[in-house]
Amino acid sequence: MSIFSDYAQHYELLYGEKDYEGECSYVQQLFSAYCTNIDSMLELGCGMAGHAIPFARIGYKMVCVDRSPIMLEGGKEKAKTLDAEHRDRLMFMQGDIRTIQLDQSFDVVISLFHVMSYLTSNTDLESTIRNVASHLRIGGVFIFDFWYGPAVLLQRPHVRIRNIKNEKYEVCRIADPALNVNTNTVDVNYRMFVEERSLGRITCVRETHQMRYFFVPELQLLMQHFQLKILHIYEWMSTGPPSEDTWSACVVAQRQV
Repeated sequence: MSIFSDYAQHYELLYGEKDYEGECSYVQQLFSAYCTNIDSMLELGCGMAGHAIPFARIGYKMVCVDRSPIMLEGGKEKAKTLDAEHRDRLMFMQGDIRTIQLDQSFDVVISLFHVMSYLTSNTDLESTIRNVASHLRIGGVFIFDFWYGPAVLLQRPHVRIRNIKNEKYEVCRIADPALNVNTNTVDVNYRMFVEERSLGRITCVRETHQMRYFFVPELQLLMQHFQLKILHIYEWMSTGPPSEDTWSACVVAQRQV
């Protein structure tokens, strides 16, 4: 089963309370500190435009790439709420972040909400980083967040249950993770019980999302192979360094000559 095939139908309900505005403000502060004269931005793994829309409102011109047609359609629908000036700053494209070629250089490339951690093989990871470098102008910055290995191993993944509802659906999501220490991955096994409230009908959705956690030395080694220099690694939504308590961290890397 392709990830997000069924899960995507309830994505907005599950993540409706996510602070996309605050995250965009944080990321803007990061790349503004390392990159000047920012105009163009490429987002890899844009999902339903949760980050793209706030960035468009700020005034950035964006190309938004995602492999999932369902996610892209959701993003396009949300973009219709923008006024024409901001809406015209968004271009949505279906494509694989490992291979898509746009014949264009950008000031900034972003990949948020752990998109990079979905790249669980070395081949996929190298292909994506190579592709990022090919789309960045010299001096441009690449910002992404990821699962921070030391915290994952110390805290250990555990079962999480979430219940949420709106006027149409009530969803109970159970995340049952399995740690694979020899591959630096976690299989997050989702079971979602979805009730259509008007009918009282309940369906069960099952998907497994395999996530990779990273360590700083491997990221440094990987980046330098593709003319990307890591300038800083932060605790996500913080200006401090990641720690054993930091499940999510982010990288600021710069395209070198």
